[in-house]
This record gives sequence, C-alpha cells and structure tokens, in this order.
Amino acid sequence: MRHRYLAISVALVALVLALYYRTIHFDFVSWDDSDYILQNPHVREGIGAETLKWAFVSTRAANWHPLTWMSHMLDWRLYGLRAGGHHATNVILHAVNTLLLLAGLRRLTGRFYESAFVAALFAIHPLHVESVAWVSERKDVLSSLFGFAALAAYARYAESPGWRRYLTVLVLYAGSLLCKPMWVTLPFLLLLLDWWPLGRVDLAEPGKSRRLLGRLVLEKVPLLALAAASSLVTFWVQRISGAMATTIQVPPRMRLQDALVSYVDYLRQTFWPTNLSYFYPLPVRVPPLTFGLPSLAILVAITVAVLRARQRHPYLVVGWLWFLGTLVPVIGLVQVGSQIRADRYTYMPLIGIFIMVTWGALAFVSRKPARRSKKAPAQSSSFGALGVVAVLAVAALVPVTWAQVGYWRDTTTLFERAIRVTRDNDLAETNYGWAMMNEGRLDEALVHFKEALRIRPTGLNARFDIGQVLMRKGQVEEALGHYRAVLESKPNYADAHSELGAGLARLARLDEAIEECRKALEINPRHAGAYNNLGVALAMRGDTAGAMENYRKAIELNQDYSEARNNLGALLARTGRFDEAVAELRMALRIQPGYVSACNNLVRALYLDRKYPEAWREVKRCEEKGVDLEPRFVADLTARMARPEGDR
Repeated sequence: MRHRYLAISVALVALVLALYYRTIHFDFVSWDDSDYILQNPHVREGIGAETLKWAFVSTRAANWHPLTWMSHMLDWRLYGLRAGGHHATNVILHAVNTLLLLAGLRRLTGRFYESAFVAALFAIHPLHVESVAWVSERKDVLSSLFGFAALAAYARYAESPGWRRYLTVLVLYAGSLLCKPMWVTLPFLLLLLDWWPLGRVDLAEPGKSRRLLGRLVLEKVPLLALAAASSLVTFWVQRISGAMATTIQVPPRMRLQDALVSYVDYLRQTFWPTNLSYFYPLPVRVPPLTFGLPSLAILVAITVAVLRARQRHPYLVVGWLWFLGTLVPVIGLVQVGSQIRADRYTYMPLIGIFIMVTWGALAFVSRKPARRSKKAPAQSSSFGALGVVAVLAVAALVPVTWAQVGYWRDTTTLFERAIRVTRDNDLAETNYGWAMMNEGRLDEALVHFKEALRIRPTGLNARFDIGQVLMRKGQVEEALGHYRAVLESKPNYADAHSELGAGLARLARLDEAIEECRKALEINPRHAGAYNNLGVALAMRGDTAGAMENYRKAIELNQDYSEARNNLGALLARTGRFDEAVAELRMALRIQPGYVSACNNLVRALYLDRKYPEAWREVKRCEEKGVDLEPRFVADLTARMARPEGDR
C-alpha cells in the first residue's frame, strides 16, 4: 500500500507540474500584481523588522493578511523582478495542497483511492487556475496550505483527542486566517465531518446525539473565536478601504438574487468549465424579481434530495453543505468589489462537490452505502471503478485547464479573453484599454474606454481613462473636459485633480495647475503623481527648489517612479549638478528600459558635463534599444568622437 500511495502522490504532483510548468515563463499581470509586488516598497524591501511590523498593521489592497505579505517579501528576496519565480512558488504550493488534501481525506475517511480521486480533481480543475496562475492570489494557495494541514491534524485529533493535538489544529487554523479569511467556515465544516465520515455523533439516536453535539460545539469554541476575530478584522479593513459596496450601490434584493445565480453558475462551471474569465461583472441594472427564482428552485431541489438520502448516503449531505457553506463568505451577501463571482473563490468549496461525485460514483457502481466505521481499513477495493472514472475525468479536464492556464501568460491575453467570453464587462474593457495605452496603441485604447463608458455611463474611471488617452494624443483641451466631468460627480477624486493639473501645466496655465495639484494632495497627501505634476508646474514657473522638493517627495512615496526620477534628473542637469542628475537618470532607465525622455536627458547630461566617451556609449546603448535620440547631440558627439582625444 505504501508503494501505491507514493506512486499516486508522485502522479498527482506530476499532473500539477505538467499543467502549470509554463507559468515560470509568464509575466506579472496588471491586475493587482503591481499593488501587491511591483509597486509595493515594503514587499520589495524584503523581510526585516520594519516590514514585518508593516505586514501586521497594513490594510493595503483592502486586505489584512500578514503571512501572505511575508511570503511575497521572501519571494522578492529570492527572485526580484523575475516573475517566473513568483509563479513557481504558487505552483509548488498547489502541488503541496494536493498532497495535503489527499493525506487529510485519507485520514478522515479511511479510503485511499477515493481520496486520491478527489485530490486529482482538485489538482486539475480549470476553476482553480486563477488561484495558481495569478501571483497576487498567493493568499489563496497559502491559506489553503494551512487549512488542509489543519484538516489533517483534526482527523488525528478526532482519533485520539488531546490538548496538544488540539493546539496543533488551532495554530494551523490561525496560520490559514493570517493568509486569507476564506477558511472562516472551518469550525462548521468540522462539525459536519464529525457526523460523516468521523462518526463522532450519530443523529439516529436523538437523545445521545444532542449531548454529543453540544460537547462537539463546545470543542469548537476556540476555533469559532478565531473565525469571529478574523471576520471582524476583515469587515473593518474592507469597510475603511472603500472596497465594500453600500446597500445603495448594490441593494439587498440584488445581492440575494446574485448569490443564488452565482451558486448555480459555480455548479455549472464545475461540470462544464467553459468561458472562464478573471472577472465576472455585476449586472449594470437591478434585475427583475424573477431573476433568481430558477436558481433558487435548483438549489432547493438538490438540498431536499440530499437530505432525503442522508441515511444511506451521508457524504451527499456533507459534500453539499461543504460547497454551500464555505462559499457563504464570498457569495456576495456582503458585496466586496464589483464582481458577481470569481473562479478563485472555488479553490476550497469545490472539494464538497468532488466528494459527492466520488463517493456517489462508488455507491452507484457497487450499489452499497459508503459508510465508515472507526476501524475502517485504510485500503479500498474500488480501484478499478474509480480508475476508469479518474482516467475519463483527467482526459476531459486536462485540455481545458491547459488552455485556461495559457490565458494568464500576460496582461493583454488575460484581458482580451475576458472581453471575448463575458458580456457588458466594463472593467475588462477598461483594463484592456490600459494595456493598449501602455503599448502606445492609443486609438485602440480609446475604443475600449468608450465601450466601458457605454456599458456603465456613470462609470467615472472610464471617463477618466478617456482623458488620459486624449492627453497622450495631444488633445489637451478635450482631455480637461473629461477630467472636469469626473470631478463634477466626484469632487474628491484625487487622480482627476492631479491629471487636470498636469493638463493645465501643458497649456502654461501654471497657477491653475498648481492649485489643482495641491487639491489632489489635500485629498491624498501620499499621491506621488500629484507631487510629480506639481513639480512640473513649479519648474515651468521657475521655482527650481520647489520643483526638486516635490520630485523627491514623489520618489520617496514610489521608489520606482521613473517619470519623477527623469524629471528630477533633467532639472539637476540644468542646474549643473551632473553627478546627481546622471544617477537619477540611470535609475529611471533601470526601472523603465528604453524610456525615450530619460535616454535623451542622460545623453544630454553627460554631454554638458563634457563626458563625451560616456555620452557616446549611452548613444550606442539607446540605439540598440531602438530609442530615437535628438539628432543635434548625436551629430555633435559623432563629430567630437572622430577628433583626436585631446581636441574633443
């Protein structure tokens, strides 16, 4: 049996690696990866006394998950900007989770092959791709690592209760909640498992079961206390971060209807995983009263059916309530964000459906109820039947998962896919527009921003983004009109004030530009962009000292702010502080290789400092990168380098 366990464990890991190995060649995506890693100075500093303190007090990204932050810090120390290393960590964690699930289920049920089949479905299901292939979703795979370990530890505790074993469960559960609060439902799940498969309470004997159930509930009180604390902290963080929708934005009736529809959509995608997307938008308008009725009918019918079968097939009740219950925190009754559902939310809940399918298939083939006594053997006689089903399931799911993994290769592919498989997805249109804009494809970006605005006419972000494109196209007056329209609806929109100031500076309306940038900073004193734009306006007005001060504040807030470093470097060169200028400009180019303005400013600074050989080397480097340099400097340098060294 040991050899079979090892062989199947190796096969499961091989499956995970075969499906996800490509991600080591994938890039970061501009969907939270910047906020979590690329533009997060605390993560990029690595693990230290100050960053550990920050991890425990931070509410960045509208979450409180200190262990997740530490994990990203460690990855940054190991891999830096190499996205493949960050992806590899997620893949390794998913492989370990698969083995922990196998070990935990085997210990809980005493059935090896059934547990292996559930673990295989968990390892390869397309709905789990988002949790593994998205670096920012580290919190999912990491919290589940601790969660699955807690399940296995609880199975061991249930066999022979003792305070040391219970403490192990408690510590592992705390670790899971410190990564992500998804496992807050674990105490209720353990009560289900106490009934089946552990057999710690028998509902067939009401008098005795009530006493046992009371004792088991009391046993879960410390776990429930951790869950309550985590829930309260999460609620507070998301509330103060503005991530939680109000009842005006998403009315209670709409939340209930969306929750019912989402449950059924998750079920559908479990068995027919097509048209998967990184984002599923909430309906633009409140749906009619009948919207959720078909979904309600389906859920009620399944619930009644599994409850009626509870005596002969208890696994159906446990699996179904596992699925329903563990989705409650993310089903939308408390609306966080603007998505109706998300693939990543199924990472742990789908195990309930996998249990129903696996033990149900076994019962169908053997025509025997799938019960377990405390002395149930650790082996199973169901290898043949489950083997055939497993091969068919793998053959069906692997190609779909393989394709789904590929959509996470880069930002453009991910957002383009979402637009193709969803309807009225204004966020996907906006994000794809940003990807186009960053590639310099301004006309295409404008099309997608306008489509986002058509879908949701009240959407301020899309209107703001249209202004951004128009600014880059040189249509400044038209861009300012969009910024002002945004500010009419939301006067405290700091980004709009900042960009309005930048546009006014381009029109040489410097007093107005300075006023707008300062308004942005009143709203958000840590707005790096507003400091940079204020610096530009002050520099144009001749206030060199004020401009430098604001550029430095922008860089202090965002160490990777290449534009602010370029602006500071150009201004330092203009005042003759060439060594400082060159240092800032080289840093700007390290952050953003091929940055045209920084290349020109660096060549100019070296030229003005009479460091002609260095300037010439920079010209050659820039030309290799396809950067267009100012012909005047290139021509003059070419002539100077042709002279003898003493005549230059």
